[in-house]
Parts: sequence; C-alpha cells; structure tokens
Amino acid sequence: MPLPSIPSLGPIVDLIPDVSTVLVPYTAGGDTLPSDRVGPLGADHYAQRDTSLNHAVWSLFPVNDEFSVKNIDRLGEHITPPHKDGGYGPTFARNLLTQTVSIHERGRIIANLHTLNLIFSGLVSGSHYFPPTVDGELLSFWSVIRDRKHANLAEPVLDLVERLTRRKDSTNQVSFQSAHYAAAMIDYCLILCDLYPWTATPLLFTSKDAFELGVAQLEASLWSNMSVTALHLAKSTGDNGWLHIAQGTAAAVYNMRFATSKLLARAYWPHVQGRQHAPHQAGFRVSRVKRVIAQYAHPLRRAKQVGSRKVLRQAHLLVIQVLHPSLRAVRNGVSGAFANNNQDA
Repeated sequence: MPLPSIPSLGPIVDLIPDVSTVLVPYTAGGDTLPSDRVGPLGADHYAQRDTSLNHAVWSLFPVNDEFSVKNIDRLGEHITPPHKDGGYGPTFARNLLTQTVSIHERGRIIANLHTLNLIFSGLVSGSHYFPPTVDGELLSFWSVIRDRKHANLAEPVLDLVERLTRRKDSTNQVSFQSAHYAAAMIDYCLILCDLYPWTATPLLFTSKDAFELGVAQLEASLWSNMSVTALHLAKSTGDNGWLHIAQGTAAAVYNMRFATSKLLARAYWPHVQGRQHAPHQAGFRVSRVKRVIAQYAHPLRRAKQVGSRKVLRQAHLLVIQVLHPSLRAVRNGVSGAFANNNQDA
C-alpha cells in the first residue's frame, strides 16, 4: 500500500517544541559517550523486584497537577535547549556533549509528551471521524500517567514490552490494515502512554539494555507507525494539521539516541512527505538542498552507532531522489522502508 499523495491543504501552526529538530548532536556515541543517569538502575529495577528508584524514573515526566491538558502549553517553558545551558554550543565536542546530553534527553521526553497531547487534541476536535464515546479516554490520558507517577507504579519492563508489542501488532492488523486510521492512531498513542515511565533514553538504560529488553524497538516503532498513520489522516480528513503531526512523530524517532537503522530509515520518509506537502516559510525551496543534506546528516551519524552501513547507501539514494523527484525509480529501488508504508509488523 503506497504512501498517500497529499495536496497542500493550507497553513499549519508550528506547535512542536524546538527540541524536536533533526540536526542534533546529542544522540551520538551510544554507550561510549557517558551521561548522567537518574540512578544506578539494574536488572532488579527493570524487573521491579526493587522499586526504590521508581520515583527517580518518574522524575523524567513532569505530569503533576499543574501540567494538565488545559495548560499543557506550559510544558514548553520546561525545555531548556542544551546550547543555552552553561554556554555550551551545539557541537560534537565530546567533553561538551557529556554535559548536555541529559538536558537534551529531558527536553526530548517533554517534547514527546507535547506531541502526544497535540495528537489527542486533534483526534478529539475531529471527533466526527470516529465515535465520540472515546473522547473521555483520550482526554484522560494525562491523568492516567499522572496517577501512576504519584503512586510510583511501573511494570516489569520485559513483561510490559511483550504485552504492548502484542497490542501494537494487533492494531497493525485490525485497525491500520483496515484503513481505520483514527482508531489506529488512538491505539498507538495509548500503547505508548502505557509504556511510560519506561522510555528508551540513556537516562534509564544502556543501549544494550534498551535493545535487549525491547524498549528501544517498541517505542521507535510506535512513533514510526504514528507518523505514517498521520499522513493517511491528513489525506482522509483534509486536515492539514496531520502533516505537522507526521513530521513531529517522525522526528521523535530520529531524536532518539537508541534506534535501529531500519526504523530511522522508515521514519525519514513520512517526515519528508509532511514537509513537502505542507506550507513552509518563504525561502524553503531556495534552501532545499541544504535542508535535505542537514536532515539526513543526523541519521548518517547514527548509522555508525547502530553498526549498519545500509542506511548510508539509503541516505545517498534518498537525497538524490528528493532533489530530483523524477528519479522515482531510485526511491522505489531502496528498502521498503521508503517505498511503502507497511507497518513494522
């Protein structure tokens, strides 16, 4: 099933916090770049045999009463760009990165929460796309996360990931493949909410633990699925805001420090689709070459981290295709991550 061809439907508002950007150095290094963690987490904590650090884990999620859905815009005030903290510039210098990764990671998690709220708000405001009986469930997502935080509750990581992966696979087959895109988007978002407080961040996991426990794969695949689903919602509803959501959810993948090259590649194309079909500021087309190169520079760096050369070849072909749309066969000849919208199943 090909990606939808989406016309330009009108202006959209830039609501995703600035931390959701493509060109960030703070994901580099894997486990070779040390960063401060919230605590000495280990196997007993992940299995919840030891819950003494649950409070520290939940500290990454600012979901207290004052951050309700009604004033969630205030979340943006809690995102401190690393380059403004301590005077550090956006650089690849190892000594500076080690001091700024934790700041970036906290901001990234908050930005993801903000993106989730935009999705839920969009689904509720467009409630004629699906039965209104689900509105209450959507609006309560914030309080559900908050209640778990207040109780310091967390499920054992491995069991949770296995259960949520089955839910995700079911959503792929039952809702997405049946073109019930609003229902699929709801399910993906709620699965992600149920995964919290476990999130693939170096503040909680080493890359070895994140991949062995499956947190990295599950979280990235959910955001990737949401980005493709958002493109379909943009076409089926005529709501241009979903193009923006497609960009934001794809950005959530390649702003992750732990991600597979396959999911990085899969997330890139919805981001390009969203940018190409949504209105942009004046000068976008003039600087198109620079933007395309900048957009893919980050996944290229990550290819070294995940140990795959495949994405390097894909990057080269993609840049050519984006700059020369007539070379559609080039894109179609690349991995299916670009050529179609099959979910991760």
